[in-house]
Amino acid sequence: MTFTHRLGNFFTIVGAALVALFVISDLGDQPAFGYFFFGLVTVVLGLYLRWRSPNQPAAPAGRFTIIKRMRERKAVKPTKPTFRLPSFKRSTPPPQNLSSQSEQTSGGSKTSSNTSSKTDTKSKKK
Repeated sequence: MTFTHRLGNFFTIVGAALVALFVISDLGDQPAFGYFFFGLVTVVLGLYLRWRSPNQPAAPAGRFTIIKRMRERKAVKPTKPTFRLPSFKRSTPPPQNLSSQSEQTSGGSKTSSNTSSKTDTKSKKK
């Protein structure tokens, strides 16, 4: 609110009070026309000042900012897929033979024992 707007509010209220005093004095059978004319002048001056400098829009109060941020994040975030039961399909084929699997895991030790046994037999022949 600017100063002239506030001053206009003040003059409007004072002028309305002076006009009200005139009405009260008129009801008492002793009208005081000075209140009436001075009240009209101040009301007009106050309305002019208010009209000349309109009220500026107020800054947002900042209420409910947390809720607003949550709504904005929800609008930006992609929605999560709904829960689905897992499929029972395998992504890799099952092993063909358990014995071939065991040879692959312990194959290194068997080959080393095979080579060492070959070298033993060669040494015995000599």
